[in-house]
Amino acid sequence: MSTIVFVHAHPDDEASGTGGSMARAAAEGHRVVLVVCTDGDLGEAPDDLADGETVVARRRKETAASTAILGVARTVWLGYRDSGMTGWEQNEDPASFWQADVDEAGARLAAVLREEQADIVVMYDWHGGYGHPDHVQVHRVAHRAADLAGTPRRFESTFNRDAMKRRLAEMPPPAPDGELGSEFDFDPDGPADDGNPFGTPESGIDLRVDVSAYLDQKRRALSSHASQTTDVGMMIAMPQDVFGAFFGTEWFIVPGDEHHLHDGWLLDPHIAYVSSDREVRTRFARAYRVLERLPYQEKALRAALRSRDIGTLTIKKRGVAVTPEELRRRLSLRGSESATLVLTRTPGSAAALLVEPLP
Repeated sequence: MSTIVFVHAHPDDEASGTGGSMARAAAEGHRVVLVVCTDGDLGEAPDDLADGETVVARRRKETAASTAILGVARTVWLGYRDSGMTGWEQNEDPASFWQADVDEAGARLAAVLREEQADIVVMYDWHGGYGHPDHVQVHRVAHRAADLAGTPRRFESTFNRDAMKRRLAEMPPPAPDGELGSEFDFDPDGPADDGNPFGTPESGIDLRVDVSAYLDQKRRALSSHASQTTDVGMMIAMPQDVFGAFFGTEWFIVPGDEHHLHDGWLLDPHIAYVSSDREVRTRFARAYRVLERLPYQEKALRAALRSRDIGTLTIKKRGVAVTPEELRRRLSLRGSESATLVLTRTPGSAAALLVEPLP
């Protein structure tokens, strides 16, 4: 089993951004660790705070409820103050996450990655999805931490801007401000918190993860953050079909130069695409689905990575090697073609299993 560390900026981000993937990983028996970088102090202050109760204390309590629903094994608070939205005076607070030295904060997070012997770390895309300073800082700090700790694989959580536009186009006309449905009155191509468009275009995304089977857990985890009535309240007020349309898929970027969107999972072996030819890419995608169903020897994979060899990787199913001939049959390659599995190293991934058609 693997250990996955999800790094988020504030309490409630874990549920809205990657709650489905966290629940799925936990259900499959993997160890799921959540790191929350800030205290969330600048979130909404609920009317029912008890005497002496702080916003921070309430949000920690809500996070504990959320993580219990998602199956999180451990929650770590990195210890920084909430920086607020772009342009807020709290951006300049020396104790805020935005003002943290990236090397120092990266070292704090790297200590967690080492302690957990993390196989995968999940963070945000380059502008944190929508430009919030703390989300941008998560991207910087988590990459630095993964470098320091030598974490083998990393994924950047993002929003699919094009999918969001398609969903919004299917919605009825937005309601007036303050009414149910008014949340759909926004343009993903318009300026987000940092002035850039919302999320990432589909052409820049690699992994589409179906979390529809975990929507109930994701929604209940979100509901745990009841103090945040504006944002979270809007999400959980959505009808079930609308909630599923917007939150039933989670999107991830594999850091690198080229991006090829495919259906998959964070624990899948990483496929390296080496051709711009559409037919070859289609064949690779078919190979990816085959590899999903073929258990592989983890020890052999790790040993090959340590030696940094590039060569044929033997995939075994119930102790029997899957030969190139069997793979060729599974991939429906033409008679004049054969296939080999090649192990290579790519930045930010433990390994790339490359299915290469040969003349």
